[in-house]
Parts: sequence; C-alpha cells; structure tokens
Amino acid sequence: MKRTLSIAIAIFFLLLPGVSRAQACNTVDIDSDIMSKSAMITAIEDALSDYQQGGVYGICFDMHDEALLLGAADISSSFLLEIPEGESHDVYIEGLMLDNYTANPVSHEFIKVVNNGSGTVTIDNISLSDIKNGLLLEGGGKTEVKSSTIAGDTSKSGNCIEIASAGAVLNGVQASGCGDGVKVDADDVSITNGSVIKGHKIGVHIMSGAEKTDVSGSLIYYNDDGDDGNLRRFDGIRIEDDALHEIVFYDIVDDEPVPLLEGENIIEYEAGPAYLLMDIPDGKTGVVEFFISEEDEEGGCDAVYSFKQACTNLDGMTNPVSIKSSVMAYGPVRVTIPPEHLDKTVVAVYTDPDRGTAGISRQFSLSENSGGVVAFVSSPYDIPTTSGLAGDDAAPSMPEEEDDGGGSGIGGDGIGTEGGDGVIEAAGGVAGGCGGGGASLAGDSFRTVALLMDLWWNLLLVGVILGVRKAYARVHREPRRPRHR
Repeated sequence: MKRTLSIAIAIFFLLLPGVSRAQACNTVDIDSDIMSKSAMITAIEDALSDYQQGGVYGICFDMHDEALLLGAADISSSFLLEIPEGESHDVYIEGLMLDNYTANPVSHEFIKVVNNGSGTVTIDNISLSDIKNGLLLEGGGKTEVKSSTIAGDTSKSGNCIEIASAGAVLNGVQASGCGDGVKVDADDVSITNGSVIKGHKIGVHIMSGAEKTDVSGSLIYYNDDGDDGNLRRFDGIRIEDDALHEIVFYDIVDDEPVPLLEGENIIEYEAGPAYLLMDIPDGKTGVVEFFISEEDEEGGCDAVYSFKQACTNLDGMTNPVSIKSSVMAYGPVRVTIPPEHLDKTVVAVYTDPDRGTAGISRQFSLSENSGGVVAFVSSPYDIPTTSGLAGDDAAPSMPEEEDDGGGSGIGGDGIGTEGGDGVIEAAGGVAGGCGGGGASLAGDSFRTVALLMDLWWNLLLVGVILGVRKAYARVHREPRRPRHR
C-alpha cells in the first residue's frame, strides 16, 4: 500500500503543469506564431534572470521545434545566466534554440553563463546555429554543458565554446565550424562522453596556464588551421603550454632505442611493437586512448580530412587504457590492437594524471608481423634491443625526415627507411615469444636489481617477524610448577 502511494505521489509531481518530466523546471513557452520577436527575446531574458520560481531552480524552454533567428540589430548583449555568490542550489537550463542572422551577424557570445554559486549549473539540449561566438562559461562554480549542438558560420572566426570556469564539463557536445571549437582558459576542464569537435580551425585550444584539461571519450577531427589543405594533429588539440609533453615513439637502430622525434610522417612498425615512452609520475595512473585517423571503408570518418586526428574509436579492445607507474617500473606494459585494425593509421591521445591531456600523437600503424602490440615504457632502457630470432636485420639508416610544419625534423642518425607517401618504416627489433626476447643490458640490470631488492626486504621482514614471535613466546612462557613427592 505504501509503495503504491509513493508511486502515485511521484507521478502526480511529474505531471504538474510547468514541470518537465526529465528535470524539475519551469516551462517557458517561446512560440513565434503568437509572439513577436521582441516579446520572445524579453521572455528569454526574464526567464534567465529569474531562474528560480516557486522553489524550482530550472527553466525548460519550449521553442516549438523552431530556432529564434537573431541579428545584431535584435540583441546588443549576450543572453545572461548569472548565479550569485551564496547560491547553493543546482540550476538547470534546457531547450534553448537560437540562430544567427548571417546577413547582420551577432559578434558577441550568444549565451553567457556566470556561475559564482556553490551548486552546479547544467545547460542541457541547447542549439546554436551559424554563430561567430556561441557559449561563454565564467565564474568560480561548476558548469556542465550536455547533449548540445553549436555550429559556427562560414567565417570560422570565433569560439563555439569558450571556457573560463574551472571544473567545467562538456558532456556529449557537438561543436563544428568555428575558429576554436573549444577554447580552454581554466583548470580541470573535461571534454568527454561522446563529444565531437570537428571542422574548426583548431579543435580544442588549451591556453597557456590552463592545467589538467581532460579530453577523453571524444572524437576530434577535420580541424584545419591553414590554407594549404594539409591537416595537422596540432590543429586537433593545440596546447600553448610548453611544459606539457607528448608520447615519444621509439625504434631500434643498431640494437639501440632511438626516439622518433617531431614530424608529420606515419611511423610504420613492420616487425615489432610500437614502443611508446610515457613519463607517468610515481604512484599515479596515466590514460591512453587509441583512434583510427584515416577514412575507413565503412565511411566512419569524414573523407580524407580526418587525416592525422582522432576520427573513429577502435572496437574490440579496452579503450581507454589505464597504465600505472608502479607496473611500468618492472618493464614494458603491453596492449594489443585488434587484428581488424592492423595496417590502419592510428593515433594515441595521452592524458597525464598531473598535467592533463598532452595532445594527439603522431600517426603510426602496426603490420600483421608486428603482432599488433603497443608497449608502454617509462625509460628507453626498458625497450628490448635484441631479437629472439637469429639474424634479425637492424634498421637501416634514413635521410633527414621531411618537415611539413608540424614540428622539427630529425637529423640523419638513422630511424628506419622512409617509404612512399611520407611513411617511416620502423624496423622495431621485435623479440619473439611471450617475454619479448632479450632486453637491453641496462633494462635487464634494473629489473634484476629491483627483484633482488624486493626479495631481500621480504626475507628481512620474515626474519624480524619470526624473531619477535620467538621473543614474545619466551617472555610469556608459563613457569613450571614444582613437583610434589
């Protein structure tokens, strides 16, 4: 009986007029059939200003499936949602649909959210079209934008989303066609959960001083900051802080690990694992995601313009991959790329636990002979340098790598042979068997010493415990009673 009554009460409140079934909010009707443009603008401004009505901290705009078309002559400032200090309630905004009149475009942000309260502001299911500058997030409180679409105009001159609010979250956001898709100018920003950032000059632009940006579970591609049509990975995720680092790829040359430094050519591992160096802080866990970066046969990417960026998820594997520094201390951590993705062009996105996402890696591919193995190491000395197969060929030297603007080229110390279409064929020096063949002397010595030290400490600990127990037994041994004759 009590359960039935509780369900009835819940249904009653969900069906109250003016309350959304998805989220508690007051419904604001924006109907162009019965309202003038100025009346609709005033209704939106008033609703955002008075976001709390009747104890409900939310607004659901009912636009009747029609965006409100606005030009510079219609609005002189942004639609403003401002949460003052001392406000502890969460605030929810849903359903706003605005379209920029391109013949007389609005140059400022269409929507500005300033959250100075202690609660979370959630912007859900909004749509902004043909904008120069779409959404600006400011303030010290947390703001989340979810399930929303923001599309720029043909000029690509502004920001679809600008974030100057620490801890902001973009959750399943679609942003396309702006100068900067997402401009990040605050700490601890997350872009996650199926967000798609494509068709901008720069996809995600992380400004200097913005720390711990987390770009995960999102596709970032077809971003081109140039007129030559040659897309670069730095146009996908650009970081203005030189302190952030990237994954470093390695090859084996004359039984020595050699870094494959900056450049835009594809690194093609023909005979061995792709060795990736990551400097994960002690006691922390780094996260790596893999993506296809080329057009696939099923059309999963937008033509060839996705080249060098994160276009399609890899199916059939755990992605992202979490890697603990404590595990890497004992040697390479290996993951396997599924067979259906071998010989495809892949990129990795590494997120450092302290410094945030470090950008899109160089492109690489693994042949069937490589076994599809990607091995993460914390030191070049952990990279095997001899093969389990006798007579394995070392990597031949190559001319200086051609630089197309994505970074500095490499000197002629020898990295592999340069193939057609800007491909570096890395020899890899793969070791056979489960153990991966012989390791470098320094790497083997390090792991041997580490294991011996662990064994020594364990034996010492066992000895101490046994000694303490023996001493305790002697002290507490019950004295013998004298015999009675």
